[in-house]
Amino acid sequence: MSTSSNIITHTLGFPRIGERRALKWALESHWRGESSAQALQATAKSVRAQTFHAH
Repeated sequence: MSTSSNIITHTLGFPRIGERRALKWALESHWRGESSAQALQATAKSVRAQTFHAH
């Protein structure tokens, strides 16, 4: 008996990290002490805005 099925997956809540992984770089910079929490928050806000306007 042979059956074929397609599996469809989706990751709910997967975070947007921005163009060229901007949020990742901002977070790692903050962890290294090279940038402030305010700079990290500003990057996160910008990424959220870009994602919102893109959809």
